[in-house]
Amino acid sequence: LVTVVFKESVEVALLQHVTGVKAIQSPAIGSFNIECEEAELVKKQLLQLSIEQNLNIVSLQSQTRNLESIFKSLTTSSPAS
Repeated sequence: LVTVVFKESVEVALLQHVTGVKAIQSPAIGSFNIECEEAELVKKQLLQLSIEQNLNIVSLQSQTRNLESIFKSLTTSSPAS
């Protein structure tokens, strides 16, 4: 999982062209959680994309998810309204 925050508003479609991206969630404007296999490769491509598109990255982080956190995310859900 790679989390990137841009200073500018960025369209999800722009990030979908990055090699290795499986899914993208945008919890806030300019903020993206990117599911991928190779976080380091995706981070390098995001840096290159920011240079090419003249974008400012505020934060760029990668996280590895362990089996416990995956299980919790799958089994924890908010009650239906």
